[in-house]
Amino acid sequence: MNGTYEERVCWKGYRSFTFTVNRDSWSIRFYFPGPDARYNGSSLSINQEEIDDYITSYRKNWEEYQLLKNNIPEGGSFRKEISIKEGIWKKMSINVGSSGIYADGVCIDYLHLPINDEEELNSLLEQFEYCKSKAPKIMEWLSKN
Repeated sequence: MNGTYEERVCWKGYRSFTFTVNRDSWSIRFYFPGPDARYNGSSLSINQEEIDDYITSYRKNWEEYQLLKNNIPEGGSFRKEISIKEGIWKKMSINVGSSGIYADGVCIDYLHLPINDEEELNSLLEQFEYCKSKAPKIMEWLSKN
């Protein structure tokens, strides 16, 4: 079948992304709205080849966030951008304390989707794993029909 399967995947009840599958590939797409109606939003797509790197990156960045959080003096803030050139770190940032537009936590695409709660991190990574396990079944179904 020459079509596309899409599913809105929610976690923690209020955050979501779009899981898209076709016969040959699958991806996860986040949409981040602008701060208000005057600004366009942005999006980030994670393709099937990148998903394991994102899972690893989130885990490693979470560990570093915890270390920094315990060492940055109270009332202070610290921001670290991790470039794609640094291997599997995947355009993320780690923010301790809030400074300006940057919220506390591990952010994807440098400033979006701050995660500062281990339960929320685990929930997101479980959803990534859910997509990884579901995608091959959907791809097979699309190929056979």
